Amino acid sequence: MTKLNVVVDHGKCQAYGACVKVAPEVFRLNADNKAQSGDPTAAPDEVVLKAARCCPYRAITVIDAETGAQLIPRVRANS
Repeated sequence: MTKLNVVVDHGKCQAYGACVKVAPEVFRLNADNKAQSGDPTAAPDEVVLKAARCCPYRAITVIDAETGAQLIPRVRANS
């Protein structure tokens, strides 16, 4: 299990709720109907990553806390 840092950009979140449906142990909608992340260790890494990928607005960023690598959304190298 990787230690993940999960951040929701409330400016991008449109309350679609896909993250909550996929990982209700980790995400919930707050009083403003914006996604809010809780403890990412409450679900397996694969579930947290899937929930982040499901966001159509790319409002969820997932970073590997040990390496600092951004996992979601993928960062593309400039070629």
